[in-house]
Amino acid sequence: MECPECGQQNRTGAKFCNECATPLPILCNQCGASNPSGSKFCDECGAGLAPSATSENQAPQESPPITPSGERRQATIVFSDLSGYTAMNEKLDPEEVEGIMSRIKAEAVKIVESHGGIVNQFVGDEVLALFGIPTAHEDDPRRAVRAALELHGLARDIGAEVEDRIGASLRMHTGINTGLIVTNLRDTRDGTFGITGDAVNTGARLKTMAEDDRILVSPETRHRIAPYFELEQMAPVKIKGKAESLTSFRVERELAVPVVPRQPFIGRRGELGQFRALLGTCLETGTGQAIFLRGDAGIGKTRLLEEFRGIAASRDFACHTGLVLDFGAGRGRDAIRELARSFLDIGPGSDEQTRRAAVRETLESGLLPREQEMFLNDLLELPQPDTMQGLYDAMENETRNLRKRETITGLVRGIAAEKPLLLLVEDVHWADAITLAHLAMLVSTVTTVPAALVMTSRVAGDPLAKGWRNDLGGNPLMTLDLAPLRTGEALELAGGFMDADSALASNCVERAAG
Repeated sequence: MECPECGQQNRTGAKFCNECATPLPILCNQCGASNPSGSKFCDECGAGLAPSATSENQAPQESPPITPSGERRQATIVFSDLSGYTAMNEKLDPEEVEGIMSRIKAEAVKIVESHGGIVNQFVGDEVLALFGIPTAHEDDPRRAVRAALELHGLARDIGAEVEDRIGASLRMHTGINTGLIVTNLRDTRDGTFGITGDAVNTGARLKTMAEDDRILVSPETRHRIAPYFELEQMAPVKIKGKAESLTSFRVERELAVPVVPRQPFIGRRGELGQFRALLGTCLETGTGQAIFLRGDAGIGKTRLLEEFRGIAASRDFACHTGLVLDFGAGRGRDAIRELARSFLDIGPGSDEQTRRAAVRETLESGLLPREQEMFLNDLLELPQPDTMQGLYDAMENETRNLRKRETITGLVRGIAAEKPLLLLVEDVHWADAITLAHLAMLVSTVTTVPAALVMTSRVAGDPLAKGWRNDLGGNPLMTLDLAPLRTGEALELAGGFMDADSALASNCVERAAG
């Protein structure tokens, strides 16, 4: 959690900033909005808040603690097993095998925890991870699949070091299920939490069914992640203990742009007009501008971006998207790294070989000078070559971050010289100080090339309210505040789902408040 006073990053649930002792705000478990310390109800959605540090001297909790007697919880369970473990034991010295497995386990814990889950236990060469326990998030299934993709990448990268010697591939195969489970605290030697229920059994079955380097998810998980991943439906399989066959879905890749069911677009004519004018200026003058799109959760920011993207594509703009997440920063999931991968046409979850090939092609094409190779490696999370490692380690963090910002803006300038660009960065209210510094330089950069940068933010957590505009160096930033839809527009929108003249439609419109 970021301190609103000094910007220090503090652990989740902290009551006071560990840098300046300022009381920290309370995050709403229902909508994620930030509320002032001492609040009892969310000022965005009205949900009750956990007691704050200043009101009852307790840290806020997103879920009540699990007791030894057992609790019923909704959770997503990840079973990920390592193939090639037997071959590795046959061909390698036991001490080397132990070292490899220790690396895998240590990195697995980092990956899972960076996405907001926990590794409940290791059973031999199997990882059992939980998302939603002890802390629940509305997007736990999505977090789980992202973590599994990184686990698979980890196994591929480590496997490349030993596969020639063991004559087999090191690969993960994973099953993921979401559902109701019963949990209880137990001896940590058997896992932090005991978990039982049909959802657990189904997850284990999916893991068994998954081929090497494949992730299978249940229909329940698929329902929650479908907009964000390319999924292939598998043939139904009859499994022991179940009356009906199980239909699983194989995760092919993460989508660069979520495929959300398209809703009718109502209103916002003024915002569309301003955006069209900005694109016209880009094409006429070869210079662009940044837009800061601000509004409460659910007011239609993402839907408006879809319209922006369509308008830009119709005018031959290349569109690239980055999403600021409230987890995973520093593991290739922050907005800036997502933009870097998008610029180089590297899909999420790409292996090290693919990323290295992209770096090589970028340098050979002259898109970036050779001296920026190490910073591009960093953005793509590639180990530095031996010839660069010492120099890179000797740099101060401030210098490294500055050079990475120059690398990103260099890519923007080079690509925009060939084709106008639209850069979309969502959920800037989650951005940390480093990400905001990157975005500030992008705001400056788009004023010199045919490119538009559109950023979205909730009102709660808005960096402009914390003085970020002072970091923009006087560069223009068009701020668009989304107001609630008018009643007539809201009823027209509701008419796409129900009878617009019904009492139900009127009640929905009234409760949604625009």
